[in-house]
Amino acid sequence: MSRQIISFFPLFFSSSLFATGLSFSESSATNTALASANGAIALDASVLALAPSSITQLEVKNITVAMTQYSVTSDYEIFSKVSQYEKKHPIPSFFISSPLSHNFYAGFGLYSRIAADISVPEIGPSFLPLFYETRVSPIVLSAVPTLAYRWGTLSVAASVEYMHAEYELEQNRRRFGHDKHSRWKGRDNGWSGALSLTWKPRSDLSFAVKHQYGSDFGDHQANFDLPSQTSFYFSWLPTDAWTINASVSETMWDGKGIHYSEYNDPFGLLVGERNSKRVALSSSYQWGNWLFMAGYSEDEVIDSLGGKDKRYRLGMSYKFNDNWLVTGAWLQEHYEPKEYNTGATQLVSVKNDGMAISVGVNYKFR
Repeated sequence: MSRQIISFFPLFFSSSLFATGLSFSESSATNTALASANGAIALDASVLALAPSSITQLEVKNITVAMTQYSVTSDYEIFSKVSQYEKKHPIPSFFISSPLSHNFYAGFGLYSRIAADISVPEIGPSFLPLFYETRVSPIVLSAVPTLAYRWGTLSVAASVEYMHAEYELEQNRRRFGHDKHSRWKGRDNGWSGALSLTWKPRSDLSFAVKHQYGSDFGDHQANFDLPSQTSFYFSWLPTDAWTINASVSETMWDGKGIHYSEYNDPFGLLVGERNSKRVALSSSYQWGNWLFMAGYSEDEVIDSLGGKDKRYRLGMSYKFNDNWLVTGAWLQEHYEPKEYNTGATQLVSVKNDGMAISVGVNYKFR
C-alpha cells in the first residue's frame, strides 16, 4: 500500500502548480475582463499581448497601463493533516502602439506571461519527513517590440520577445527535530518571438491568429524550457454596440517547463505531462460612455490527472473624453480539485481558488 501511495505523489502534486498555472493570461484589465479572447479586435494597445497584428486597427497612438492584484489559495489535506497557503502579488503591464505611416505600425509591450508562486507542505513524519516543505517562485517578464504591416483587409506582424527571468527556491529541511532553511535565487534572460495575422473582411467581422515560438535558456541553477503556443481569435459585432469574442489556443507543454538543478522536483511541479488547450468566450456592450464586459475561459490542466480550470470574469470601462479611458476587471478562478482515495479513505486532497482585480488606464493621442 505504501508503495502505491508514494508512486502516486508525483502524479498528484503536479496539479498543485498547474492549477495555479505557469501561464498567466491576465495581461491587462481589458484582456482580463474579456478572457483574452479579444485578439481579433483592438480596444486598446494591450491587444499586443494577444495578436500584435491587430494594432493596425488603432489609427492613433495609444498607451495602456494596468495593474493586476492576483491571489491564489491552496488548501492541502494529507493523511488528515491540513495546511493552507495563500499568495498575493501585484503584476504591472505597459503597452504602446503607434502608426508609422498609412501601412506600417509599431508597438511595444512590457508584461508577464509566465508566473508562479507555489508552496507544498512537508510530507511524512515531522522528525524525518519523506519530502521537505518547498516553495518555488519562477517569473518571466517579457519586453516585446512589434512591427506590423496592413495591406487592405489583411495585417501581419512580427514580434521579438526579450525575456527576463527571476526564480527562487526555498526549503525548510527538518531532520530529527533540527530545522534548516535553504534558499536559492537567481536571474537569467532569453529570447523568443511571434508571428501574427489579422483579417478584417468587414467592419463587423474580424479574425486573427498568432504563433508564439518556444524558448530555452537558463544558467547552472535553473533552466527555462518554455513551450510554443498557437492561438486563434474571432470577433463579431451583431450591432454597433454589441461585440462577441471567441478564442481557441493550444500550448505545447508536454515535456516543457522549468528545471532547478538544486531541486529534483519529485512531485512533477514544474514540467508538463501533456499539452493544454484553452477556450474562451466573451462579450461587451457599449452604452453611452460605458462599456460593460463579461468573459469565461477553460484551461486544460497539464498534469497527468488532467481536468479543466474554469475562470469567470466581469469588467467595465468608462470613457471620460476622447483621450482618457479607465477600465476595471474582476476574475474568479475555480480550479480542478485533486483527490486520491483508497477505498473509503481519503488520503490526499488539494483545492485551489484564485481571484484577481485589475485596473487599467488607456490614453489615446489626438
